[in-house]
Amino acid sequence: MANLGSSGSFGRKVQSPRVAGHRKSWVLASYNFKTLVGISAAIVACLLVGRGYIYFVPIHEQAQSYKDAFVNGVESVEGCNFFEGTWVNDDSYPLYDGSLCPFTENGFNCQGNGRRDDNYLKWRWKPHRCEIPRFDVHEILQSLRGLRIVFVGDSMGRTQWESLICLLMTGVSDKKSVYEINGNKITKQIRFLGVKFSSFNFTVEFYRSPFLVQQGIPPRHSPKRVRSTLRLDRLDNISKRWINSDFLIFNSGHWWNSVKIFDVGCYFQVGNSVKLGMQITSAYKTALNTWASWVKSMVNTNRTHVFFRTFEPSHWSEFPTERACIVTQRPMLKAGNFSESPFSEIVAEVVSVKRAPVVVLNVTFMSAFRSDAHIGNWSDVPSVEDCSHWCLPGVPDAWNEILLSYLPKKKPDYFPGFIAPPAPHPPPPHSYVHPPPSSPGSKAPPTPPPAPHSAAPPPSHIFPPPSPHVFPPPPHHTFPPPPPHVYPQPPPFHPNIPPPAPAHHSTVIIVVFASLGGLFFLAFLSLALCCFIKKRKKQVEKSEIINVEEHFKVQEAIVPGPHGQETVVLSIEEDIKFEEKVKKNEKLSEADEGAVTIHGEPSHSHSSDLLHIKHKA
Repeated sequence: MANLGSSGSFGRKVQSPRVAGHRKSWVLASYNFKTLVGISAAIVACLLVGRGYIYFVPIHEQAQSYKDAFVNGVESVEGCNFFEGTWVNDDSYPLYDGSLCPFTENGFNCQGNGRRDDNYLKWRWKPHRCEIPRFDVHEILQSLRGLRIVFVGDSMGRTQWESLICLLMTGVSDKKSVYEINGNKITKQIRFLGVKFSSFNFTVEFYRSPFLVQQGIPPRHSPKRVRSTLRLDRLDNISKRWINSDFLIFNSGHWWNSVKIFDVGCYFQVGNSVKLGMQITSAYKTALNTWASWVKSMVNTNRTHVFFRTFEPSHWSEFPTERACIVTQRPMLKAGNFSESPFSEIVAEVVSVKRAPVVVLNVTFMSAFRSDAHIGNWSDVPSVEDCSHWCLPGVPDAWNEILLSYLPKKKPDYFPGFIAPPAPHPPPPHSYVHPPPSSPGSKAPPTPPPAPHSAAPPPSHIFPPPSPHVFPPPPHHTFPPPPPHVYPQPPPFHPNIPPPAPAHHSTVIIVVFASLGGLFFLAFLSLALCCFIKKRKKQVEKSEIINVEEHFKVQEAIVPGPHGQETVVLSIEEDIKFEEKVKKNEKLSEADEGAVTIHGEPSHSHSSDLLHIKHKA
């Protein structure tokens, strides 16, 4: 009998699906961890931003209000701002005749130079929420007795100086008692001009200093193009003559342009260094910082009231090839871009940051409407147009009306709405409630007994006054310091500015909270990153391997059948063996993610079973 035996076997290794489940759950946990970190960071950042907003916004608003207080000047009546208002028509203007004032410069006298329309003279500046005190020349002359008023600046400052003199001369009967101290005529070139009102013993002076700082020769080894320099860290060498004054009014700005500086070979100097690339606005700010430091260190502000008048806009019309001066017939309805000036902003910033005891006369906005009040062709040189300077009478008179409202007055109720204290001033023991300042000296006319009852609004100077110099100056009118009832604060002109951010407990708590929140966030983030990196370096996964081995054994035998025939008999044996093993897989790096490596024998999967059968004949 021939036996034919053959066997075939194959081994199949099947990997447990739980390995993929472990891997998928780890990836999901990784993404959840990142999302958690991101959400936590966003929450803490929102908290920090919110706390910062709560802390810094009030400080910013306080700084802005502090700046606005300086820009707007002193509040005269219950928060009234003199510099926000509009121009209204008033037939009682102008306040003087420019042709009759001997101190009006010929170039500023537009009516005397042929201008026929006089509509530009009939406008009065009216603040929105109050009234500028009406110009009472006799009251003002009495207030100025024995004082010294000084203007410092460029030709715009000289225009205001001339305007003030002409306004004050309307109350002087003897015009010859007003004269220039050195006998000079009003010209552009003279650095000092002083006019004395001898009947009242006060002077109004002007010092020409367009830049307020020193201008001189450049240092050695400077480039050839540098012909002169502006020493931004040194005030003008005539500044010593400005100090002992009672009212000190500055202006500067119109000369700070490339034509007046760079085109003539002038550059900026700080110390011994020439700043060739310095911009004009930066230089202006540096110069004003020098000026503010000088005011704080050199000026006795208990006596001297310091003012700075902001930039006055010009009204030139720009065309592609040239610019022209077009003088209108009426003020503009909108100020437009003429109300904006970087120089005015720098003045406000420097005064507020340096905390200089200075009142800023912000005339930029109110002057921006007056395109009708420039000189134009009505100057002493008609061929040269001028849309920068102003006619006199004109806009500078309004500046002076505001300036004069800061002067100490004899009557505490001079400002409308001002509530007088019980008895702040020491008048003689008259029976009158508010005696006129001149009544003690002119006690002769006893005829106005009913006047005291109605003399509160109109002063008694309205009577056809005798010569102002007839009144002897009373001893209490010398004004050593200004009367306390006019200026509530020690320097009478200082603005009512909020104090610099008191140290509130809430502020401290907010700062501490924000700081601790930031530290907590950083610590949490650091810990999370450390854990994340550690887990990413070494990840242990459990892999379950199931080995299935199947063996088949087939035997063929030929045996005699029951009828003597040979019969083929097949014998099949099947052997199935299952083996389950658990192995550990370590991920060495992030690049191995998704790959499974079994320490030991690698796993194999068979796509088909192999069956080997051998036949024997």
